Amino acid sequence: MCRLILTFLFVIGLAQPTVPAADSQRTSSLTEGLAPFLNALSGSVPRFQLSGKIQVAIDGTPHSIDISITRFDDESFDLALTHPDYAVEIRRRAGSTALILPLHSIAFVGKGDVPGEFSLVPKGIVSRLVSPQSMAAPLDLLLGPQAVGPLVALGNSTLQVEQDRKSGEWLLTGDSPLQFPQLGSLTASIAQTSVELTVTENVTAASTMLPNYRVVGIPRSELEETLLRGVRRATEILFPGPALKNPEQRQRKTAHGELR
Repeated sequence: MCRLILTFLFVIGLAQPTVPAADSQRTSSLTEGLAPFLNALSGSVPRFQLSGKIQVAIDGTPHSIDISITRFDDESFDLALTHPDYAVEIRRRAGSTALILPLHSIAFVGKGDVPGEFSLVPKGIVSRLVSPQSMAAPLDLLLGPQAVGPLVALGNSTLQVEQDRKSGEWLLTGDSPLQFPQLGSLTASIAQTSVELTVTENVTAASTMLPNYRVVGIPRSELEETLLRGVRRATEILFPGPALKNPEQRQRKTAHGELR
């Protein structure tokens, strides 16, 4: 499941919430098309809902995942990932966190305070989820309105965009794997991964009701820290940085010899 979450994050970061205006015209402007998504994921808007479908090949097998992320405020969010064989939901509110496994009809619920360093509070969560020793570390910098320039610099060969000589605007071309059917909507197809996403600020109030599942109580700090550390470690395993792939070698001496 961590791999599914990370796949989603990287597609947004490499393809990449004010949210869409009433104008729903198709746009070829990279800045204009990305703005609703970058503003939402960077925390520039207080409330948003991002939903869609990801199709990705994992170990050579195609998988389809439905995703929904709803941020209600600085403390509360819903995350749902649905796959034919796996499904998970996280519902965080100011005073509680629930990890729900719909296919098993069970909900792990924790209440109480959580230390900020290990919490799933939405504000600044990307920097806590991604290890600084992972190749994914720059992701936090790519989730903001200032990201268009770095994105083009890092991935122009993938994005297939061109710069307008007069305005300096980066525009999509016919070969670009990223398209914006309308503002607040994007499609992307990179290698064996395709994405369809929409984002909106029209968010209903957060529900405090849980499904009629078996509820298992668990310390909230343990629940949130476990989830955070799990994703953080997964970023190191799936996308190791230079310090992990080529660690500094140090000699070690023991009573009976020396390790080199």
